[in-house]
Amino acid sequence: MAIERDMKLLTASDVAELCEVDLKTIHNWVERGCIPHFRTPGRHLRFQAVDVARFLRDWGYAIPRRFYAEIAQSIVVVGGKDAIGQVTRAAGQTASVHAVDDLYHALLHIGGEPTSAVVIDTNAAQSWPDMVVPAVSSLTRAFTSLTIVLLGEDPLRWGEKLDVAVVPAGDSKLLRSALTNEAPAKEQAPAAPVARPKRKARKTA
Repeated sequence: MAIERDMKLLTASDVAELCEVDLKTIHNWVERGCIPHFRTPGRHLRFQAVDVARFLRDWGYAIPRRFYAEIAQSIVVVGGKDAIGQVTRAAGQTASVHAVDDLYHALLHIGGEPTSAVVIDTNAAQSWPDMVVPAVSSLTRAFTSLTIVLLGEDPLRWGEKLDVAVVPAGDSKLLRSALTNEAPAKEQAPAAPVARPKRKARKTA
């Protein structure tokens, strides 16, 4: 891979090299809205590394190690093996997933390593219910950019008391959307039928 400079911002040529396609293909993808982009004052295309990473992941391209290191997410999972497996599958290869036993250890981890998201298995959290609200409230105040997800059933209604996403266990699409801060894709509504113009009545003599 010839790209060795800072990869937080990429050119159209960089993206073409990553995808092993012609530069014209990148311009076609841009015109179709397949990949987020912006233009410089000189009208040159530029791409955010995170957007390119998501594009590569969604379309099945391999993410080179050098590129991966620039955009990797760090996610802390508080819970059991099922929750860890769900998060690992939903986050994909651009994330490193760290498992901890409880919110106390999650706080220690976040304090020592930059973290993009915390996923709390609600089944595990019911072992220490009094800790959830104060600990999560402290996290949201201290780390404004941190995404917090409750995974599973929420019988104690923590989601109503806290500014967090609640995702049912097994809903990988919604979990992935929550971890990447993207709105879940909506089904496209069918286009309304276009009414044909009425024919003008012929004038009779």
